[in-house]
Amino acid sequence: TLLHVMSKAARRVDFGAAYASSALFVLVAFVQRFPVKVLPLLTRFTEAVLRCLEPSDPLLRRQSLMAVTSALHELVQSFPMVDFHQPSQKFAVGTSEGLIVVYDLRTATKWRLLEGHTGTVAAIAFSSDGDRLCSYGSSDCSVRVWQTAAAGFLGGLMGSGSRCLKQQGLPPLPILRS
Repeated sequence: TLLHVMSKAARRVDFGAAYASSALFVLVAFVQRFPVKVLPLLTRFTEAVLRCLEPSDPLLRRQSLMAVTSALHELVQSFPMVDFHQPSQKFAVGTSEGLIVVYDLRTATKWRLLEGHTGTVAAIAFSSDGDRLCSYGSSDCSVRVWQTAAAGFLGGLMGSGSRCLKQQGLPPLPILRS
């Protein structure tokens, strides 16, 4: 697939920074041109881009930083179920399965999986301090507020740093007919 090929090409530092960055810019162009096709692949797309931030490969990380930033920014601008909190370097993606995947950009890894919605997560947003994440599930018509602040060493190991603080059901939106 295009995603797989461009992901591999983006990590080819032996071909130079321009080659690797061009592969990421192809992915950005794909998001801009075909967002509906990218939508079901958001987590795979995010993980492909984040592989270029691998901390164990400082050369790749340094050479890819601008292109990765551009790709992640395009996701945030294109999809309401994607958000980024700059001070904490957390990047969140809502899925059609009801999960929210929160990535830590410092380590380029999945940081938390937030489970609770019963279907598509249609929109998410971090609070200004990054301690909470709000999500809207279009299938279950609910808004949830999640704790996303780090809860210390043991809280991080046990995953207790991310829990649903509040859930509010909403009436279903009426379907407009033209």
